[in-house]
Amino acid sequence: MTAQGLQDAFRDSERCAAALNDALSGVRTFEAAMDDYQSARDGQALPMYEFTCQLATLEPPPPVLANLLGAMRGNQDAMDGFAKLNAGVISPIEFFSEENVGRIVHSAHERSEVR
Repeated sequence: MTAQGLQDAFRDSERCAAALNDALSGVRTFEAAMDDYQSARDGQALPMYEFTCQLATLEPPPPVLANLLGAMRGNQDAMDGFAKLNAGVISPIEFFSEENVGRIVHSAHERSEVR
C-alpha cells in the first residue's frame, strides 16, 4: 500500500552488512552487532509497517484518522506532509506526533471560524 519494501530492503541490507562487518572484524560481538541492527531496523520500519497494515485493511479509517484527514482539507502543508508520510520521506511518528496533529487541527479550526 505504501511501497516501502524496496526502500526498507536496501536500507536494512546496508545496516546488516555494517553489523556483520563489525562482528567479523571483532569490533563487536555478533550478538551485540545483530541486536543493534535489529533495534535500528525495527525502530525505523515498524511505524510505517503498522501504518501500512492499517491502510491495507481497506476499511474506513478509524474516527481519529478520519477527523484528521478531514482537518487536512484545504491545508496544503498538511496534505504535503501526508504525501511525504506515504512516500516514506517522514515517519508516521513524526506525522502523527501530538504537535503536528495539533497544528493541523488548530489550522482547520481557524479556517472554519473565518468562513
